[in-house]
Amino acid sequence: MTRIREQVELIKEQSVLSNDPSTLSMRIDEVGSSLNSTTQWMRDRQDVFGKIEAMMEEPHGRMMAE
Repeated sequence: MTRIREQVELIKEQSVLSNDPSTLSMRIDEVGSSLNSTTQWMRDRQDVFGKIEAMMEEPHGRMMAE
């Protein structure tokens, strides 16, 4: 969510500085594409993220025993 907020703020700043609507539109498309790629990357690695989350939730004693 932080990344999305930062990207939106950046687009807002660029819209103030840019007088060319096509440049702003292109930038919005680029950000959307980047966020879509990140989402797909996270989905592709969901099994790894799930394993990490499970390890983080385990009691420390069990992790130490291994």
